[in-house]
Amino acid sequence: MREILIAFALLAVAICCWKAAAMLHGRLYESEEARRLARVLRSLNESQPARDVAAHLSRGDARYVACRGESGGPVFPGISKAEWPVIQGSGNFWVIDGNAGAAESGYHRQLIDRAWQYARRYNEELQRKTKNPQ
Repeated sequence: MREILIAFALLAVAICCWKAAAMLHGRLYESEEARRLARVLRSLNESQPARDVAAHLSRGDARYVACRGESGGPVFPGISKAEWPVIQGSGNFWVIDGNAGAAESGYHRQLIDRAWQYARRYNEELQRKTKNPQ
């Protein structure tokens, strides 16, 4: 009987450790939305969005970056809200996929925050470059 109790205790400890480790990495049961956003962020130069702006401009791509807000519509971090309707109407933007307004987990919230920070810095740099070309 004692051996059975010890075995169950060890199993319980192992399960708790596994869950804690998975939660620390934020990837336990992650949604497709979070996985998609993580893939997109890996393809961007998060630390230096200005390099992405320069690369896009060199190819003639002067589109803004949009995120999805709570209402689902595109929003443009770093750009004055007064300019959003003009950008939306022109279709001169691309959307970071996987950043729907509602976070599905803490990990997904972190990814969404990173996407918004990237979009803000990218859009500010794009606006600076296109309004004041050098």
